[in-house]
Amino acid sequence: HSDSHHLFLSSSLLRHRHNFATMLTMTRSLPAARPSQSARTAAILRQRPTKQQLRRGALVVRHYQPNDAPVPLPSLDVKICGADEGCLIEHWIQAYEAGGNSKRKLVVGGNWKCNGTQDSVSELVSGLNAAVKENPDFFDRVDVIVAPPMLHLAAVKSSLNPAIKVAAQNCHFGGTGAFTGEVSADQLVDFGIEWVILGHSERRATPESGYGLMGNESDELVAKKVKYAVSKGLNVMACIGETLEEREAGETLDVCKRQLKAMADVLTEEEWSQIVIAYEPVWAIGTGKSATKEDAQAVHMGIRGFLAVAVSPEVAASTRIQYGGSVSPANCAELGAQPDIDGFLVGGASLKAASFKDIVVEPTSLYPNKFAA
Repeated sequence: HSDSHHLFLSSSLLRHRHNFATMLTMTRSLPAARPSQSARTAAILRQRPTKQQLRRGALVVRHYQPNDAPVPLPSLDVKICGADEGCLIEHWIQAYEAGGNSKRKLVVGGNWKCNGTQDSVSELVSGLNAAVKENPDFFDRVDVIVAPPMLHLAAVKSSLNPAIKVAAQNCHFGGTGAFTGEVSADQLVDFGIEWVILGHSERRATPESGYGLMGNESDELVAKKVKYAVSKGLNVMACIGETLEEREAGETLDVCKRQLKAMADVLTEEEWSQIVIAYEPVWAIGTGKSATKEDAQAVHMGIRGFLAVAVSPEVAASTRIQYGGSVSPANCAELGAQPDIDGFLVGGASLKAASFKDIVVEPTSLYPNKFAA
């Protein structure tokens, strides 16, 4: 296509949605580069998204997934183009076309990490049970999960309102056996646990970071854990995200794609229905710093675009992507308004029932048309 064949889509198209699908087809950008295409075409495909592409993307979201809040344009400072796939915004658009008007259910997870005594856990569970009782409709509309330390799984599961599911914070890559200190997916399922967190940055970290010998989990090991967990029927919150050094080097999406590719290489399309991706920029975890809503949306857009090309547009359309990184009642509403943020993985704020309740309730309350019931 030459530039003269491109139509500029202005905001006025929002008033003519019945013609949108036809006009979108007319304004298709170049397809992903193939060996037969010229070097010039390949170079164009590897550029950052243009403002016109981003405007068109915003229109696509409004057409296929109407929202109550305005859709911001992602920051051009965030790289959402891939050298091998061309501009990921094109694949992201394919995901929205594949999903049609379907909506994704809000999912909020609370990672308690290595926190809690018997008394404090009992108090937290009581507070969560009261929150469910006071807000039954909201907890029914949201997938809410908490992940206590392994030591407290039994007590929490036996006393927590079943509207809130319980997750483990880790599991082994195989079955039962001579694996001292591990817990297997088989044992979790036998115990009635439905969810597990895998690939958290605190487990991917190197031993030199001070975490200990259990750190340094590779992308391949995380993928192996994810594959085994879903094969046993567990749902997985699979964590990905970049360090501050990687972010400053402009490698945010490259890191996320690398981590996702390891999972895409071993999972079937059907198994992705058991996966929730948790994008957690490492530099924002527990620091009080959070990505801006525009930057978070841009990375989530890139993740969904990569899933469309690495797995399928249908999987990309249906897979939920959480944001994690100093999520709080103060920022959950603006983050939850973004079209590709489908929930949160919450750390410190999940240790207080009142703040965790607000993170569950506020996005659904403010934007009832965005999320599936």
